[in-house]
Amino acid sequence: MENQKTCPSCGATFPAETKFCTCCGTRLPDAQQPEPVKMMFCFNCGAKIPADAAVCPSCGTPQKLKNKRMRRQHPGLKRAVAAVLAVAALAGCALGVRTLIGKGGKTADYIVYAKDGELMYSSTKKLEPIQLTKRLCTDGRDNIDFEYFGDIVRVSSDGKKILYPDRCAEGSGVTLYCRDLSRNNTEPVKIDTEITEFYVAKDFSSVHYLKGDDGLLYRYDFKEKEKIASGVQDIYASEDGKTVVFRNDSGNAYYKRTGKDKEKIGRADWLNQVSADASSVIYTGEDGAFYRWQKDAGRSKLPIEGYIEYLNTDGKGFISNSNEPDVISLTDLIVDDMVETDAGEMPAMAEPHYSDYENISDYEKAYEEYASQKESSEAKEYREYLRSAAVNAYSSTLFYFDGEQTIELSDSVFNVWGSAEDELGILYTEYNTDDPTLKISEIPTGRDTSSILDDVKKELVYARGDQLYTVAEVGNLSRAGISGDGTMLYYLYYDEDQVGDLMKAKITSKGVEEPELVDSDAAGAMCVRNQLYYYKFTEDDEVELYCDGLLLDKDVNSRTADDTHGKLAYFADWNTNRDEGTLKLTDGKKSVKVSEDVSSFIMTPNGGLAYLTDYSRSREEGTLYFYNGKKSVLLDSDVEYVYYPRTYYYCYCGHIGY
Repeated sequence: MENQKTCPSCGATFPAETKFCTCCGTRLPDAQQPEPVKMMFCFNCGAKIPADAAVCPSCGTPQKLKNKRMRRQHPGLKRAVAAVLAVAALAGCALGVRTLIGKGGKTADYIVYAKDGELMYSSTKKLEPIQLTKRLCTDGRDNIDFEYFGDIVRVSSDGKKILYPDRCAEGSGVTLYCRDLSRNNTEPVKIDTEITEFYVAKDFSSVHYLKGDDGLLYRYDFKEKEKIASGVQDIYASEDGKTVVFRNDSGNAYYKRTGKDKEKIGRADWLNQVSADASSVIYTGEDGAFYRWQKDAGRSKLPIEGYIEYLNTDGKGFISNSNEPDVISLTDLIVDDMVETDAGEMPAMAEPHYSDYENISDYEKAYEEYASQKESSEAKEYREYLRSAAVNAYSSTLFYFDGEQTIELSDSVFNVWGSAEDELGILYTEYNTDDPTLKISEIPTGRDTSSILDDVKKELVYARGDQLYTVAEVGNLSRAGISGDGTMLYYLYYDEDQVGDLMKAKITSKGVEEPELVDSDAAGAMCVRNQLYYYKFTEDDEVELYCDGLLLDKDVNSRTADDTHGKLAYFADWNTNRDEGTLKLTDGKKSVKVSEDVSSFIMTPNGGLAYLTDYSRSREEGTLYFYNGKKSVLLDSDVEYVYYPRTYYYCYCGHIGY
């Protein structure tokens, strides 16, 4: 299919922007980048991705496809995150991500939910529900896609203004309204109809938006509406709401400041990154090269090519280029410790037949000897095959770009595990074939040769700028990551006995300290505010939750978790038949029971919990409570859906389909 890659090892298909196969870890070959027609932000990590992406290529989180027919969904409240310790993101920072609402200070804490087919709002301070919409779906209540409409809601950091959809019908985009929450019974302001995507200013003083299938770009300051352009496909607006950068269907990119004429940036196939004030733009030109355009300085060609792993607003960061696959003989990757054993001929032995023996014990003994010899013979044949086999090793070359020139860091990168934006750091593994340690006797008979590369030891490396620090040499690495502030890294690998060892190391101004063992038998890990959460499976297949070596809880439902403000919320004692469990909250030191019989929950922007109990499958309704860290308070009954708060200034509304 077009705009897809196929893994050369296992045959799985992925979007064209995917770099590594998530099934077997193989580096995927380069593919032509698809033309970005409609975009959205991943609701989990904030990466700007194609609107029809099923999975975010940055963090791997499944996305909701808006054009699918969707009814009201059981259990009525979207579970906050699909996995309690999700697989770490492959490539660190997303390009072009808007700043979070309220970043740098405390933001408004609120809950948005659906009741009787309409959107409701409540501040967690007053806990007084307000009905926002009058007729959310003009096509009829049964067609409401609750999950879709709630994703569009945006609340200002001071909690005084809210943007939300109302009176929407099947077709392109939504009808968007703005309401002043600081005044009682104020009439909402209608912004426009058929809005397909928008940016709201940081102070909610204006909105840039695209309208209809023709890509009409407008700016509205709640007094006057200004039409800026038509045929627009991609937009980025500044935090102050006074500047917009956009690209039209002719491939021209422009910069437009309110009250000023638009300025042409250049011919662009892709807008890679726009600074928060929209004064600096990094884009891909028609020739495939990267360019940086700066207000009052014009455009300059960047001496980089390949895939941008991360670039900051100063144009510094990390770039990777996929290499042609290396055909490597397996004898260069393994230690042949069975040469002498395999030198002799295996004695021929026929399969014994029961009729040839006088008693069953003699037959069983003979058959055991035959089976053992057959297994040894098959293992020998497989080893002979390995001695002549070769594998395709997919790798990339990683560069550091200091704003002026590129500096090669490694030409044999196997995987990029994450980056630290503040420190210009990146964590990756690279092949090391100079000193093989994997023994041929350790390879299971019949194993796919392409997967043997997973067990080959690789060097885990942390790069801060162009300074390289080798963390460890490990094989069978399951996952690795780095804290957002760049002060800690962790990795999980399986040793020769298939025991998962979880390690962590501090990152200082002098480099990376010696890694230390956090725990063994770990099955997954994630970093939350420099705390390392992970879980283990018991002999009874129950899940135990840990943080930095401390057992927090048992019988944890590993499929539901959320974290914010250094906290982790999760389910324990999950009842599969009733589809509910006990909701708990932890700070990494101790866990607190919030409530029993909870069907699902979300975390509010400031770390509270909104959750549904007593959910009825037949009525598709439950009772909504809010937990403020000390006690739970009843908020409303007969609630159909509660929405995870969307705290990015950007929103993709797309096409309403039923």
